[in-house]
Amino acid sequence: VAAERRERAERMARVRAVAEARNPTQRDADRRLFLRQLDGDLEREDFARHGWTSALNARAIFAFWEDLEPGIFDRVE
Repeated sequence: VAAERRERAERMARVRAVAEARNPTQRDADRRLFLRQLDGDLEREDFARHGWTSALNARAIFAFWEDLEPGIFDRVE
């Protein structure tokens, strides 16, 4: 369990770093694109509240960024 939490934290940190490195226009487009992919109101509300650190949307966030930046999680163990 501890290893899974550590991996998830590392993935979240990687997402945060990559997102912060993008310019404001890219960040806004990324958020809008991701929001359109979410099906439920609860998921959209949680993302609106927590952004890329939304635990409820963690799997979807990781999949989104893997598509956008292939290999983003290659060194995460």
